[in-house]
Amino acid sequence: AIRLDSSGTMASPSLPTQEMDCSPPATLTPEHSDGEEPQRQYWGQLLSLNPKREHVLLPRSHLRISLGRSSRNFIVIRNSVHVSSVHCTIQWERSGRVSIEDSSSNGTFLSGSRLPKGQGATLEHGAFISLFAADPRAAVRKGCDDYVAYLFQDWRTEFVSRPRSLSQSGMIS
Repeated sequence: AIRLDSSGTMASPSLPTQEMDCSPPATLTPEHSDGEEPQRQYWGQLLSLNPKREHVLLPRSHLRISLGRSSRNFIVIRNSVHVSSVHCTIQWERSGRVSIEDSSSNGTFLSGSRLPKGQGATLEHGAFISLFAADPRAAVRKGCDDYVAYLFQDWRTEFVSRPRSLSQSGMIS
């Protein structure tokens, strides 16, 4: 499990403490017209666990979100040799289920477990998505600072709270 102290900083006994506050920056909440709330324009967001990478809003106009190196993806991941052209896909299905499917060479991990290639899995609010490494800290220990990992936040329901940091998500102790 990833451990954070009370300030939202990731701690590891073998690594120096690393800032991992995933609070959305002020620019993450877009300007919206006609007083429409962001929850009506977006069905969720991916909070980056790597401070070198951006948080991503998931717009209602795109129910299928692909991640990968190719410029054809909704989320284009640059500067990572471990990420496939189309690494994985996140989809908001008509049934209301959100799923994630791996299509990569190096694997997609959902809350630490590797997804079987080509098979969908349910993506729930608060789940961790990591491309190519089950634990991003292990990638950092090996000298890899281009890791790609996100915390998924589902905005489709009003009762879902949006944690201000990873430690407030309830997924991290």
